[in-house]
Amino acid sequence: MTQASGSPSVAGSSTDNSHVSAGSTPDKPTGMEKEESADAAQAVYSVSWWPSRTIRAASMRRAVLKVTMTEADAEKILANSADDYMLLVQGTNMLIFQRRGEQAFEEAAYIRPKKTKEKMYPTKVGFLKGSDGQTVTGAVFILLQEGRQRRANDRP
Repeated sequence: MTQASGSPSVAGSSTDNSHVSAGSTPDKPTGMEKEESADAAQAVYSVSWWPSRTIRAASMRRAVLKVTMTEADAEKILANSADDYMLLVQGTNMLIFQRRGEQAFEEAAYIRPKKTKEKMYPTKVGFLKGSDGQTVTGAVFILLQEGRQRRANDRP
């Protein structure tokens, strides 16, 4: 039995490179696309959820300790601010966030609490950037407190 011309190796052998694409077609992505897809499938994300008041309180305390603000001013700011929630998403591969942008996630992302089972959309989405100013290292979703939450039927 002879091998067909153009086929230098036996399928499945150590010299088989049939899994390496010479070029892309609509049903066969290029090597880079395959790698990015595989990386996204392997990505691990962590989600932290906390009241934004906690973050503001820590920020105000830091300002008081650095003597850039008085304690009375810090208390006044905290008393006048709504208790929103912040959700931080960080992961091993944040490329999808970087490619789609903040606006896309503001329009498409939502949470559905077990209690109400209603979709709640973020009022703002912001990205944390790496030292190069380009690489997304985290995504922060701002959610309003219950009763003020923008819901699916309130979408613009």
